[in-house]
Amino acid sequence: MIEIVAEIESKVSNCCKVNTIRRGNFKVDISKEVYPWIIIDFDMKNAPLNYNQTKPDFLFVSSIGGLNNSGRVIPIEISKGRSKSAEKIRNQLQAGSDWAHKVMRHNFQPKLIPLYCGLLSKSTRRNLKSCRIKFRGQKVIPRIVSRNASLPKQ
Repeated sequence: MIEIVAEIESKVSNCCKVNTIRRGNFKVDISKEVYPWIIIDFDMKNAPLNYNQTKPDFLFVSSIGGLNNSGRVIPIEISKGRSKSAEKIRNQLQAGSDWAHKVMRHNFQPKLIPLYCGLLSKSTRRNLKSCRIKFRGQKVIPRIVSRNASLPKQ
């Protein structure tokens, strides 16, 4: 399944590939991740989704984890404020999922794990739990994680 990372890596400019998932004081811990994996920062110049498009902050793709070790696709949105709506977060995570679907060969069936890291009001948290992100037949509720959380394997 190393191919899944190579497939994504071939579609991204080197300047968009990063080794950390961080925005301000919010970060996602990747210290326990086993290679091969790639992180795409969609806010970098020459990112695959341009500045004016809806997009997540990051996309993590790994050949490790998921069902039957089929890999993981993890769109990640990080926000410092509480004012972001559940719909906006859903749209950002969906955009990352859609991009991965578009550039990845259809025989790859990695596990989708959309993540939101940041502060949320109670009503937005409740609304986000009713959202679904779609990817290759999967419909997944975004996971809400605290700062410094590790990436889920499943």
